[in-house]
Amino acid sequence: MLRSLASGSLPSSFSVLSNLKQLYIEDGLSGSLPAAVGRMTSLESLQINGCPLGGSLPSEMKFLAKLLTLEITSSNITGSLDPIQPLTQLQRIQIRRGRLLGSIPSGFSRFSNLNQLVLDDNALSGTVPGKWAGLTSLSILQ
Repeated sequence: MLRSLASGSLPSSFSVLSNLKQLYIEDGLSGSLPAAVGRMTSLESLQINGCPLGGSLPSEMKFLAKLLTLEITSSNITGSLDPIQPLTQLQRIQIRRGRLLGSIPSGFSRFSNLNQLVLDDNALSGTVPGKWAGLTSLSILQ
């Protein structure tokens, strides 16, 4: 866990931690989430809370095939949720108090193990896709 970083961004060199399973960062991290995070292929949990991160979710996140939990709270993350559509093994997605735009991708209907989807306080639009009726594990939708 990285807690209360003085300031600065997550260096791309962090990606050499290819066996890291959990990354929890709280407070102080700025900049954007580097594309190199996609090289952390053993990552099961990525939690970033209270950091003024900007930019969009990197498309390289699609390589995080073991990621089960994605939590980003109180950030300035912008853009769409498209980069995480390939991560069908996700069980918990919480991206709260950010600046996400667009609609919730219908591709999320393939997340058969998803039990929590919390996207409140973003700028998302549209309706919940009808295909989501098959998400029988989903217990929290906010």
